[in-house]
Amino acid sequence: MVIWINGAFGAGKTQTAYELHRRLPNSYVYDPENVGYFIRENVPAAIGKDDFQDYPMWRMFNLEMLDYISGHYAGNIIVPMTITSKQYYDELIGALSQKYEVKHFILYAQKRTLLKRAGHQAGGPPLLGSPAD
Repeated sequence: MVIWINGAFGAGKTQTAYELHRRLPNSYVYDPENVGYFIRENVPAAIGKDDFQDYPMWRMFNLEMLDYISGHYAGNIIVPMTITSKQYYDELIGALSQKYEVKHFILYAQKRTLLKRAGHQAGGPPLLGSPAD
């Protein structure tokens, strides 16, 4: 089974994925962002894109990797990744669900929480002041 964890940036997808992995025997966390980082580092800036999901090769490679892992690994695959485009959703999650059991979950967080986490992830102080906010 593929467990896809979607949600806004900073909603806690990766933390949730690893907590689920810790509690779910025979599971594996697959991070599609790693493919994006590789593409970003290996494409000339002149033809680069702001969002690596916009590269057809990003979607194709991740689909093929998840297809390969799903076809050869007996455990659950946990995928923390924000997908907002209907086209990209169909190309990845929709295509996978044609062959495998896919459970798609969306994490929600309050705006205040997302803004705090965005500031922290950028290496700066929380955007809304003290941690008590």
